[in-house]
Amino acid sequence: MNCLVFIVAVLLSSCSTVRVYEKYLNEWEGKERSELVAKLGQPDRIHSLTDEQKVYEYRFTGTYGGPARFNKFRRETAAIPENCLVWFYIDRETNIVDKWKWEGTKCQEK
Repeated sequence: MNCLVFIVAVLLSSCSTVRVYEKYLNEWEGKERSELVAKLGQPDRIHSLTDEQKVYEYRFTGTYGGPARFNKFRRETAAIPENCLVWFYIDRETNIVDKWKWEGTKCQEK
């Protein structure tokens, strides 16, 4: 019985982490591309989907240590889990983040 309680607790806490991360990503919607780049650095790749939209891809492949309070949005110092991919969809005319998508293992902003 104790194992079942532990497993349920772990599953619930991981759902909470996903919600926190998605809340962080939601905050980027409506912000300017330049602000995104200033906080996260240059993207690892830039994709052109259509004439109206670009996609900025950020690939986090290692866990970066360091206190989260120092430049917490920068890949060099943020505690970001490994193997996390994030795509920000940028409107070409307005340079505004329209939406985002992510995939990976335990992606989170700390």
